[in-house]
Amino acid sequence: MDNLLATPLEKAEIDELLSLFPDFTGTVPEEARFWKKSDLELFIASNGQLKPKENEAAKSKSCPLLSRARQRLAELKIGEASAEYLSWTRHRQRALQQLPGLEKPCSPVQTAAQAPAVPKVPVVVSAKDWCGSSWDMDFWKALGHNMWWTCRSRSPAFEHDRKAADRVDVEASPPEYIEYARLLHSMDPDCLEDNALAFPRIVMDGWCPFISTEGGALLAKHWRELTPAGVKDMSPKWIKIFTTVFTMDFMDFFARFYKLALGAPGSISRLHRSNNGAHVWHRQIQGRRLFFLFPPQDTANLAEEEGAAVDHLEGFGE
Repeated sequence: MDNLLATPLEKAEIDELLSLFPDFTGTVPEEARFWKKSDLELFIASNGQLKPKENEAAKSKSCPLLSRARQRLAELKIGEASAEYLSWTRHRQRALQQLPGLEKPCSPVQTAAQAPAVPKVPVVVSAKDWCGSSWDMDFWKALGHNMWWTCRSRSPAFEHDRKAADRVDVEASPPEYIEYARLLHSMDPDCLEDNALAFPRIVMDGWCPFISTEGGALLAKHWRELTPAGVKDMSPKWIKIFTTVFTMDFMDFFARFYKLALGAPGSISRLHRSNNGAHVWHRQIQGRRLFFLFPPQDTANLAEEEGAAVDHLEGFGE
């Protein structure tokens, strides 16, 4: 947006920005002297595609993470969102149980007071007085200032991802992501396709908060209480054997199996299966999340399996 009260940019400043992006083939408009330097940099980096406009005041609202995400789009010369997000924007008005291309609506997952001893099908377990019920966004906003993670436009990352729109990644702390999520909830709650570039979606998925000092203390105190009722989790036993044999720290390795996802409205996890076909449980702490589950016998009807998931820790804590 034009900033008429600011000191005009000097020619040397504009030339410096142009030198950073030698592939720029457009023309810098005269009024660009009155833009913010960051706006002009974004304009040049996008080869003239992202121009601030006075009539797009809403789209000019930002926060640090959203600004970095927009900058990343410009650097990669991306002109569209990921395929999953575009599909979501176009089909979200339909009944949630009816996926495009399916003849019949999806069936709801059965509910139970506790998980079966031998799980054969998905089940939703209602639980009260869970130890992590207070671990909501405000909780992680206060605790996570020294935690960082790689947020992605398409998660989980796969080995053969090549399309630029699928490889947008930006590092962020939980407080930054929560500020970003709340801004998108306010500015683009309906996930409009026209806003896909102004409000790009990235998700903090697969985040391991318990590998940090603060999170590690939390896990050490509560890990025995986290498992849903009825679930016979053998992970601690096998991890204990593994870490003993290879002289590793049990809690350090164990913490990698507990992951958290923070998602703004419209954030999507792509179609995937758990590593080695493992059983998993999900706990929804705040907000809503829609899962589509496919039985193993439908594997051949889904996307062809190519390459492997990029399975490694992408964050760090101070």
